[in-house]
Amino acid sequence: MNTESVLYLHKSWLDCEKNGMKANLSGADLKGLTLRGVNLSKASLIGTDLSGADLYGANLIEANLNKANLNGANLIEADLSKANLNGADLSEADLRRADLSGANLTGAYLSKADLRRADLSYADLIMADLSKADLNEANLSGANLTEADLRGAYLGKADLTGADLSEANLSGANLSWADLYGADLSGADLSGTDLRGVNTYYVIGKDIFTFQFRRHAGVFADGVLTIGCRSMTPKMWLKKGSIIARQNGYTDDDISQHKSIIQYIIDTMT
Repeated sequence: MNTESVLYLHKSWLDCEKNGMKANLSGADLKGLTLRGVNLSKASLIGTDLSGADLYGANLIEANLNKANLNGANLIEADLSKANLNGADLSEADLRRADLSGANLTGAYLSKADLRRADLSYADLIMADLSKADLNEANLSGANLTEADLRGAYLGKADLTGADLSEANLSGANLSWADLYGADLSGADLSGTDLRGVNTYYVIGKDIFTFQFRRHAGVFADGVLTIGCRSMTPKMWLKKGSIIARQNGYTDDDISQHKSIIQYIIDTMT
């Protein structure tokens, strides 16, 4: 049966017509096809090759895409809410403004995917590969990102309220101005992470202190204090900070205030 017939019968099945049949395209080769706006909700697409396919605005609600290949696919504004994407390959896929709320993305590959303003609220992303993904302004509230790989990912202004990031690798990630209210960062790797302007109220598992002084933002996490583009231990900042500050045009009064902040960090957080 060709793809067109399968889609027609699936539509009839969704409309509860007696001649309808739920789509089973598991293992099918659909790479590069134009399937804009297609309705494959609840369809079986296990191991299906949809690499490079155009699925703009597609309805894939509750579809089973277990281990499907969606590498480089166009999924802009697609609805994948509650879909099963366990182990699926979504690397370099365009998922801008897509709805992935409540989806199962356990072990999924999303490296270099474009997820700007995507809805991933309450999605299961345990051990997912999101390295170098663009999650600017994405909604990840309540998402489970336990042991997820977020190295080099961009999460600027992302909503991570209540998210579970325990044991996640966020090294080199950019979380500037993200909302981490109530997030769990127990055991997470924050080495080289940009945390400027982050909301860290009620964060679990990490002592994070942020401040803004003149034109440079400061962040203390995992024993490292980053001010501007430089990272050192707070004690090293006390030793070398004055020289660096003067090179950047700070006055003696500025330096004195800076030292007070650093001393506070040493006294209360180390």
